[in-house]
Amino acid sequence: MKGFFCSKEEICSFAGDVVTLQVCGGDELSAAPVEWSCSDPSVVRIRDFAGEEGGFADKVLLTLLKEGSAQVTASLDGQEAVCQVTVRRIKHAGPEEKMNYYRGDMHAHTGYSDGVGTPEMALARVKEEKFLDFYTISDHGIAYTPEKCFANVLAAEQATDEQFVALPAQEADLYFELRDDYGFWVNQGGELLTFQGEKWARTTDWDSYFERVGEHSALMLGMPHPSDVGGAESTMWNGYNLPYLREPRAKKYLRFVEILNSPTFEAYNLLHERIFSQALDFGYHVCPSAGSDTHSYNWGEGAMWSRTVIMAPELSKEAIIDAMQSGRVYVTESGNVKLKFQVNGVHPGGTVKACDFYLCDFSFDVFKPANENERIVKAELFSDYGEVVDSVELNRSRIRGNYTLISRDVNARYFYLRLTDAAGDRTWSAPIWTDNAPDEPLTLPKGKKIPREECVVLSAPGKNPEKLFNGNPNDGWLSDEMPAEILIDLGKVRRICGLGYYHHFVEIKNCTHVAQLLGKFKLEVSVDGVNYEEAVRRNMRSYGSEQVTPFSPKEARYLRLTILTSVGMERGTPMYRDIPAAIGELSVYESEE
Repeated sequence: MKGFFCSKEEICSFAGDVVTLQVCGGDELSAAPVEWSCSDPSVVRIRDFAGEEGGFADKVLLTLLKEGSAQVTASLDGQEAVCQVTVRRIKHAGPEEKMNYYRGDMHAHTGYSDGVGTPEMALARVKEEKFLDFYTISDHGIAYTPEKCFANVLAAEQATDEQFVALPAQEADLYFELRDDYGFWVNQGGELLTFQGEKWARTTDWDSYFERVGEHSALMLGMPHPSDVGGAESTMWNGYNLPYLREPRAKKYLRFVEILNSPTFEAYNLLHERIFSQALDFGYHVCPSAGSDTHSYNWGEGAMWSRTVIMAPELSKEAIIDAMQSGRVYVTESGNVKLKFQVNGVHPGGTVKACDFYLCDFSFDVFKPANENERIVKAELFSDYGEVVDSVELNRSRIRGNYTLISRDVNARYFYLRLTDAAGDRTWSAPIWTDNAPDEPLTLPKGKKIPREECVVLSAPGKNPEKLFNGNPNDGWLSDEMPAEILIDLGKVRRICGLGYYHHFVEIKNCTHVAQLLGKFKLEVSVDGVNYEEAVRRNMRSYGSEQVTPFSPKEARYLRLTILTSVGMERGTPMYRDIPAAIGELSVYESEE
């Protein structure tokens, strides 16, 4: 065969990069028995597609594993084609380096799955129109083929230059389904944005997932649309609940929680920040991200102007990936906020030594001239359990400024900043950590459910109070005002240790239903119905199946549950602020100790 050669004579790149390589020289090479080898598999890993359905042998992906050199060889009918590969350490930007701001989209689709067009078309449009600085094509793994997988990486390589970076990714499928105590199917997994993966994945267990995508230093995962509420009989969409995330490798590679998704899913956007803060509490070093999740030709534009902003010293794939891994990532809903944020001199992605006084300094500016609605009117400092620990109202509505917020919580584990403009659009910083230990996963109380017929509702102003303990979460109670108070009589003094809450029926994409979900609440207990003590207070942030809040055992006959906020109230915009709370089912746990 004449002219048998590799598409690249040499490759020089950073550890963690995933690159394409193919042999050239004939029309029928895709069906030819090409064999690939590497002189040092510890430096370069070859991922071929020959064994896949619809596979081929003439194209491979190379994962650059560590610093070093290796020769990759393709062999066919006694001929050889070689590519010399040199791998360097990824260049890490120092905290004092001058950073530039690059805006992009970390979640978009094409006709490679359930969208339109091709990655080449999408990337060309975004690049030529100069909509964004970087762009991610993340088609669904369930629709991938070997050809699509390879072509997506190749399209990103060909589109990337000094003015634009394309990031190939996939929206993989990883589902763990179970039937809960109420007989409903609950999904404890969902879709995973997978950056720098080697192959597509549609699996039901972590081992299979990582075998497909390949573990290496630059592998990164993101939670797209991390909502865990749907119709109670449907699978819970992306129910990132505790059993799912106890996998150590998830903690190692998870880098992003999509805090904003397409306006098509506005209902679930109400929940994303709650899941983000929950991940932080359990020690996941994640940043916020925004994705248009577009499935149409409006790549880089359209109604979804939210942007992921990456701070890096230069616009290159290496610098972007370093920033993604290092936590120099934030989200702006308007797409027009330049943000700087530090805690005691430490920048996002870093860790500050725990103390009893934190100075949280921030400044903001704009990318382009701002309109009146883009003026910042409020800044809030968040810490553990998604609680605001300090805030400032900017009465003059600023487009730029420098401010300081303060925390004196010696036990704080993290901080992040949220700005809100006059239109209600928000900007979220990446978190800054302290060296305090994160939470351990919640464990269920050592107790048993009190039979629902023994839990009598004395008072619950609103619609259908008799359905709070009827065993059917699809048919629940709706408060008539907020805050709402529910009084319960257990019939006799018991030693109780937990409160169970099951969300009401939530119609898919129904903003009102999602806004009615429980926000903050407190539970007080009493022996005589007169004198109450607080047993527990919680900010509810997870809703897939029954959520049990454990507490130290208390002697009580009477319970007073005060619902302080609904999810809609906490969003705060006129559309949601007056929406009451709803409950599908309550349960009370009695200690067996």
